[in-house]
Amino acid sequence: MIYRVYCDGHLLYHTRMGSLMIHNPSLELEVNKTGSFVFTVQQDHPYYDLIRKLKSIITVYQDDFLLFRGRALNDEEGWHNERQISCEGELAFLLDSIQRPYDFTGSITDFLSMLITNHNAQVEAEKQFTLGKVTVTDPNDYIVRSDIDHTTTWDVIQKKLLDLLGGYIIVRHQDGKRYLDYLSSINVLSPQKIIFGQNLLDLKRIRKGEDIATVVIPLGAKLKDAEGKDTDKRLTIESVNGGVDAVQDVDAIAQYGRIVKTVIFDDVTDAGNLLTKGKAHLADSVKLPETVELTAADLAATGQDIASFHVATMVDAISDPHGLKQRFLISKLSLKLFEPGSNKMTLGGVLDTFTSAANKITTSGGRDGRDGQDAVTLRIDSSRGTVFKNSEVSTVLNVVIFKGGKTITDAVAMRTEFGSNAHLEWQWQRMGEATFGTILTTDSRITEEGFALSLTPSDVDTKVVFKCQLVTE
Repeated sequence: MIYRVYCDGHLLYHTRMGSLMIHNPSLELEVNKTGSFVFTVQQDHPYYDLIRKLKSIITVYQDDFLLFRGRALNDEEGWHNERQISCEGELAFLLDSIQRPYDFTGSITDFLSMLITNHNAQVEAEKQFTLGKVTVTDPNDYIVRSDIDHTTTWDVIQKKLLDLLGGYIIVRHQDGKRYLDYLSSINVLSPQKIIFGQNLLDLKRIRKGEDIATVVIPLGAKLKDAEGKDTDKRLTIESVNGGVDAVQDVDAIAQYGRIVKTVIFDDVTDAGNLLTKGKAHLADSVKLPETVELTAADLAATGQDIASFHVATMVDAISDPHGLKQRFLISKLSLKLFEPGSNKMTLGGVLDTFTSAANKITTSGGRDGRDGQDAVTLRIDSSRGTVFKNSEVSTVLNVVIFKGGKTITDAVAMRTEFGSNAHLEWQWQRMGEATFGTILTTDSRITEEGFALSLTPSDVDTKVVFKCQLVTE
């Protein structure tokens, strides 16, 4: 594995060139964060004076893969005149521009396009972006956003998009351009797995309960008075929810107690849409987020012909002693370029907290391995939530297939899109078993040619995982 570091196109460091050295280089890369790169350069380095604060563009390559691009931010000079350079990633360029007060109604794509256009008009070419792929959607097919303040572009993206709609802001370098993608999911799977006894060196699981809510009061846009001006009251769901302004999860209440929280959807003006959004928010709020922090040996560093781990990709982690067998998002990487044994990886996921028939998602990238018009996502929705508690709940698991902008919910549409041999295959796995078993298509629990699977408490023993996959051959 070869690392190369450049400053404004000049080679600062190369793994195999002793004449160009830097010291203690470390990278912090994180999803939806600007990221950082810190290194020290000695006074005898030929490009010691070349690095300019806030101006110089620093790039870091791992073999031919661009790990980091950003700018020199801070400069500390030590006793021997060595310079410690701290750099911030290129998403920080969005802090250099201001979004003036605005009142916007339209699509997510148009809103992000507006932000990028305004940003590009204020900064130099090396800090500009091109609008890329936008796959995040809103049930209303439009959003309403406004601001009376002068706010940095990055803060607007954080508060008006990421905080409200979720998703991932990714910088993609392609064909000499810097695209800013806004993706609803990450579909790129690392070819390298993390496996106990092979490359897993250390593991820590962190579960935090402060974000749990078992009762949610969804609030919509501010109501207007007779003159069309905003009032202090907001739209509620009482008119479409039997006079009740909240939604609740009975199983989660039994597990955690009643924890009531509000959530505001400023762009929702219809009570029915507000109820739908409130239920979706509750479904996420009852899940216990789990972060897995681990140290894994990167087999690519040992000379094996396999790609390294990269942030904003999915990875399969398997450790039987820890009861871990799950696909996680690599949400953060801490890399010591000269000390690979000290590298740490943070995986973000959701812990199945109840005895459950778990909702699993199977994804496949486009033909080029990236999210695209041919990318396919299979989602499983449950009529009674994704969990069983004390074997008291029955549910129906329903399959929804997404391809590009299409939504497929029946076998006829599936075969039209994927061919006459396309079919759904259900599998299940009991806790402690190493493999999944296939549920026959003749099983009475399977209906609608595989698009529905009915489950009862008798189908769940302690913990059972059900998954479904689309077979096209």
